[in-house]
Amino acid sequence: MRNRAAMLMMCLSFATPCAWAQASHPEPATASPQAAPSGPQIPQYPDSAKGLTALAQDIVSAIKRGDAATTRAYVNALVLPDPNSWFAEVFEKDLARESAAEYLEVSPSLPAILEGAFRDLADPGVTTITGYHFFEVCDTGMNGNMIVLLSMRKRKIPLDEIRFRVGDDERGIWAFAYVNGGFRYIGNTHLGFGTKPKLSPRATPVAPGHPQPDDSEPRRVRLAGTVQQAKMLHQVPPVYPETAKRSHVMGTVVLHAIIGKDGSVQQIQVEKGPCMLDEAAVRAVRLWQYSPTLINGEPVEVDTTISVIFTLSH
Repeated sequence: MRNRAAMLMMCLSFATPCAWAQASHPEPATASPQAAPSGPQIPQYPDSAKGLTALAQDIVSAIKRGDAATTRAYVNALVLPDPNSWFAEVFEKDLARESAAEYLEVSPSLPAILEGAFRDLADPGVTTITGYHFFEVCDTGMNGNMIVLLSMRKRKIPLDEIRFRVGDDERGIWAFAYVNGGFRYIGNTHLGFGTKPKLSPRATPVAPGHPQPDDSEPRRVRLAGTVQQAKMLHQVPPVYPETAKRSHVMGTVVLHAIIGKDGSVQQIQVEKGPCMLDEAAVRAVRLWQYSPTLINGEPVEVDTTISVIFTLSH
């Protein structure tokens, strides 16, 4: 059974330092209050990386000084007021419907989940807290999980992340969006991985054509991309981006994917490839359909790699 709360509340860890442009000191918040369901009024923050930085730092300050009422007001205000409308406006139809359903399922617990996440930021070992504003898939500092979510927007709005450093480890809370005058936590949606998925200790890659399942739920096997490709039933070709054509950008986008028991593509993460081609690859692959993989007559999920090749005729 998929853990919805865990899916929405994904913290991404980065083991090595990254060349991200750090936001400068946060802009002061304006006097206009951001609406919160209950508790003290909180300031309205600008729709920018600096605004998100200021918001995160103020939540942490409230936690450190033991101001429970203000902390609750902040985390309550981070919850989307109308998930159905917002997801339908921003994402493609089926993704919007499924993401809104997941969000509504976990929303009663979301303030407590978010408070727990921000309490991690209040730990004395945290040295920096910074907001990041992402608009295009080629923006500096993107990872494969972020690219998927940005690729599936039908309306190009920025998505944001709070990143914090603990020693040499860079971590983050993804994703936020600016909705109705304030930052809201929107989660990760079911298409993306919160962290790069790992097989359980008992699961190991198997020889082509001889999959062996992990005993944990859901049942999942690891198959090579060439083996999974042979199960293809419906393959939608990617639409070559015009900007990539004009720039003569070619190459292969490698995706890490989870194929569902019904053969549909359930989750995608961009592993590598030219960033100008990432969105086209994600949009095409999520529509692909494979024949189900069976173990002892029972369908299982498949953990695999998909390569999408882009070439131009000379």
